[in-house]
Amino acid sequence: MLGRMTRNIGVITTLATILAILAALGPASGIASGGNGPHAVFAGHSIRVADVSNYQCHDAAFPVIECFETAVERDFDFVSRTEGDDALGAGADILSATSYVTWFDAVNYGGGSFTASLSYSDLSTLGWDNRISSFKSLNGGRPKWWQNTNFTGTSWRWLAGAQVPDVGAGASDQFSSVQNVP
Repeated sequence: MLGRMTRNIGVITTLATILAILAALGPASGIASGGNGPHAVFAGHSIRVADVSNYQCHDAAFPVIECFETAVERDFDFVSRTEGDDALGAGADILSATSYVTWFDAVNYGGGSFTASLSYSDLSTLGWDNRISSFKSLNGGRPKWWQNTNFTGTSWRWLAGAQVPDVGAGASDQFSSVQNVP
């Protein structure tokens, strides 16, 4: 009987240790990847994450990616989620300080777009791997783009606040990860 109790205490101690480690790690660090991953919603219905690049989306409610038909709808929703109703009187074109970049599928800010407040170690989790051709830095953000996942390989940076209608032939459709860096 004593042996069984000792084993049970050992199992409980091991589980308690694992739970303590998980609690210490806390929620995701803001670098979105792996795990359960994001899921996307358009007009109240789930859509494939791979299709996010066909819409105007944001990550204000991550892991839910909210998608819209127009950028105005996306920006309005982003502001209402991050700033509350008080910010709506200021206009939906003023995005929250938590967002740092909006990227676009085509040059001259065309096609699908995504407003990000998180860093992404793997843009394929959003259907955006090797698709970005233009971007706008927001709120003094300075996105650093990486050719490979996990912030590796060749990288590109522009000045804070950059409005880049065409990232250029050498960078267009090359980005696989992004993070906001000082």
